[in-house]
Amino acid sequence: MDDIHPSTRHSEKTSHSKKKIDFVSSKCEVSHFRKDGVVPIEQWLYQMEYDLKFRHVPRDLFVQSIINQVHSKHFKEVRAHRKLEYKAFRKTLIKLYKRPDLTHVGIQELLNISQARDEALEDFADRVKELVDLGYPKMADSEKNHTCIAAFSRGLFERQIAQHVSVAGVKTLPEAVRIDGAAGIFSKNPVVIRSK
Repeated sequence: MDDIHPSTRHSEKTSHSKKKIDFVSSKCEVSHFRKDGVVPIEQWLYQMEYDLKFRHVPRDLFVQSIINQVHSKHFKEVRAHRKLEYKAFRKTLIKLYKRPDLTHVGIQELLNISQARDEALEDFADRVKELVDLGYPKMADSEKNHTCIAAFSRGLFERQIAQHVSVAGVKTLPEAVRIDGAAGIFSKNPVVIRSK
């Protein structure tokens, strides 16, 4: 090492620095992170890590590469943590941008859901389905379907129509909406199946 000419050592350093810059500037295939985007932060970080490893970006450049891929509205907040080691930086991002677990909110709202007087059956069914998906994200589809039907009939504004669903033995939420719509013909209050 001592017998290497100083100018050679300098050019090796320059070459190494240039290599680092090339890694960072090479095209990243992962879309920019947005807190309100579709992809949660944990999944986005896995995608980024895969991309960085695929492009052979040195680990000491992960932080800078990730900062370059956040949406401009988050840039300043994320950049404030640029001096952290990657592991700590990753934990910080997850803490900053992790979405809250809203399953308990969905379950609570589902227990108290009721159809508004002027709400169309399909709109009410959609609300029920959204809350079941929110409250029970890991439930099997068949069980979700039964939960939807039960919450739908329990929350219907017209109690007589709700009884039709109970005794008809419906198997799907769209079938429950159809039966309720048909039963609504005989109701004192007009039943709207579909909103305009």
